[in-house]
Amino acid sequence: MRTQHSSIREAEPPRVFSITDAAEMLGVSRSHMYTLRSEGVIRFVKLLNRTVVPASEIERVLSSGDSASGEVA
Repeated sequence: MRTQHSSIREAEPPRVFSITDAAEMLGVSRSHMYTLRSEGVIRFVKLLNRTVVPASEIERVLSSGDSASGEVA
């Protein structure tokens, strides 16, 4: 009897997020995300017909110690 093994792949974390989701993760408004982009704090990319934020950008901003919200510690 032949057995088929289906490989169960663990769900990979998302590589990109919507601007709204990224804003929530950073604790800022959606409109502030555009300000952060224009100030060079965060980078957006076009993915087909969507503008998204790479997960690596969110991780970088969170780990940089800079406050995305504009608050000074």
